[in-house]
Amino acid sequence: MKLMLIVADQDKSREIEQLMESFSIGFTEIPRVLGEGVSGRKFGNRAFPGANNLYFTVVPLELCQELLEELRHLNTGDKPSIRVFTINTQEVV
Repeated sequence: MKLMLIVADQDKSREIEQLMESFSIGFTEIPRVLGEGVSGRKFGNRAFPGANNLYFTVVPLELCQELLEELRHLNTGDKPSIRVFTINTQEVV
């Protein structure tokens, strides 16, 4: 199993949620995550507008690859608006 951490521009929230629903995947969302990264500074103010949402989900390995492909299709434009990190995991409780 894989733990997927998905950092996405808030503008992508509806698309990400629809994608998770289409795969029947449960997820946890932390809205309005502020910070600085490859897409620039996002502090939700005039100087650095915008914010990200952070999604957590745990999926079987084979489903992880399919989900990654779909997320790549959503990640269009000059600057990446979606970043995905995976971690091997196991259920312990």
